[in-house]
Amino acid sequence: TNSWRVRRPLRDRAVLGFFDRLQPDLIHFHMASLAVLMRWIPEALGIPYTVSLRGSDVQVEPLINPAYREGLVEALSGARAIHCVSEDIRRTTEKLIEQPLRSARVIYTIAPDAISGQPFPRRQSRQDLLVISVGRLHWCKGLEYGVMAIAALKRRGISCRWRVVGEGPCRVQIEYAARDEAVEEAIELVGARPQSWVRAALAEADVYFHPAVAEGISNAVIEAMAAGLPVVATRVGGMDEAITHGEDGLLVPARDWRAMASALEKLACDPERRSHLGRAALAKVREHFSATRHSRQFLELYQSCLRGQR
Repeated sequence: TNSWRVRRPLRDRAVLGFFDRLQPDLIHFHMASLAVLMRWIPEALGIPYTVSLRGSDVQVEPLINPAYREGLVEALSGARAIHCVSEDIRRTTEKLIEQPLRSARVIYTIAPDAISGQPFPRRQSRQDLLVISVGRLHWCKGLEYGVMAIAALKRRGISCRWRVVGEGPCRVQIEYAARDEAVEEAIELVGARPQSWVRAALAEADVYFHPAVAEGISNAVIEAMAAGLPVVATRVGGMDEAITHGEDGLLVPARDWRAMASALEKLACDPERRSHLGRAALAKVREHFSATRHSRQFLELYQSCLRGQR
């Protein structure tokens, strides 16, 4: 509208004035979409900026939004450095922009509970397998394939429940899939819950299940590993950088609900293996996904961008 055309320049000057008063040495865009929208700020101030690439910002959005793709390529070309959450995201981005990302640095996400020093409560023994997933109810999480896997597990005579924590646009599709597969009683869509509730739910569960079709490295999976949970996940994105198949979790092909069911069945029938994988998962996140390591790597990234600026 005409009023928007008048207000936007005023708004942009106010935003620029705010950052100018801060006098930052560097601006970091935590998400690529922010860099696409707001890279004009560091460019106007004449200061460097860095960008984080996490998953759908380079795997999905460029495919469905050509204008976003063009903006992303421009934003990355102007960035002093680029943070990728996985090697897979680095490779995907290099294909997208058709050139190597020489300024890219892979820095894995962190698992705060893995270094908190607070033990998780002991899980109670039960007859049925309690499976848990945490995240958006979004098509990229592959939850409908999870429903099919749970249905296959039930047909094989394995008693199980799948607790799905989170909310999103695909709730209806999941509910319909559960009804069509006649497993409504085995699948709990509990909605969004606070972190304290999620922590208690992870402590109670037997297996973490991540049937995604697109992913960077799932923060929820890392947190589950920090809880000492064995994980069944699809081999998408950078998940094989977080999980070594057979050592600290199980990886299966994306969309292969039969393989998902078989992996869950193996863990349902082998409590000792669940315990072994869970201990190994916890050890891995303590070594590779600690806050200390994460902050040191980001500090090095920022220092490399500012070197020679003063």
